[in-house]
Amino acid sequence: MMKRWIAVVLSAILAISLVACGSKKSNDGEKVIAAMEKMSTAQSYNSTMKTEVQMQVSEIGKMEVSMDMDMSCFVEPMKAKVDMKINMLGQGMDMSMYMQEKDGKYEVYVQNGGEWLSTEMSMEEIGQMDAKASLQLYVDSSKSFSFAGTEEINGYKADRYDGSIEGEAIQKAMSNMANTPGFNLKDMGLDEDVFKKMGKLPISIWIDQESGYPVYYSMDMSGFMNQIMKQLMDRTGTEDVEVKTDKMEITMSFSDFNAVPDFEMPEGTNSTAA
Repeated sequence: MMKRWIAVVLSAILAISLVACGSKKSNDGEKVIAAMEKMSTAQSYNSTMKTEVQMQVSEIGKMEVSMDMDMSCFVEPMKAKVDMKINMLGQGMDMSMYMQEKDGKYEVYVQNGGEWLSTEMSMEEIGQMDAKASLQLYVDSSKSFSFAGTEEINGYKADRYDGSIEGEAIQKAMSNMANTPGFNLKDMGLDEDVFKKMGKLPISIWIDQESGYPVYYSMDMSGFMNQIMKQLMDRTGTEDVEVKTDKMEITMSFSDFNAVPDFEMPEGTNSTAA
């Protein structure tokens, strides 16, 4: 059961991070849309993501999970390197991964105990978020955003906009990922309309005044995780186990737009079956 919870948590984090990497003219929502449109034109960027989860489980007590991710990404053709540090129930784990698009497929490299393993995956298996669907996510929710002040963040002078994204909009944007390994909701024991049931996802976006790029995000996913845990408990017949997500916060930063140094794939890799 614990491994199943962990798989759901990590799938949710990755899903939302993929989404994020996608009235009058002075309307605050239109300024957010303009920033998302500019983000979609960037050909490379560096990104960091921090995830913090605090849960209360009856008969177990408090559980904490954290994940720190550093990523460098090129967009077309897609090429990325990712370093992750995961701390789960007091146990630490480091993970590194490279990925590149080549000849209509993705070459994936994962470090395992100091050894690099490689495999190939199809575009359908990766299940990349469609850029237009990601942008539409913000268009559908644009009216919820309002200006919340100017702040210095990560060296940028940025305007902050607070708003929310409807769960139904997230579900619509992610519908093309239904068959992607790790994202099949039925396989995880979840209803297909789990995103609709989550209600609204509170999100804050900081937009750099000089460049117009979105440079920082903050998302509160505690309501989302409470919905997931409730469904899992009901489906597995353990509804008497009380699980409450006190905190699930994801923050992401972006920098070095169109200025990421190129990098090579790992050498000396061993191939594995896809």
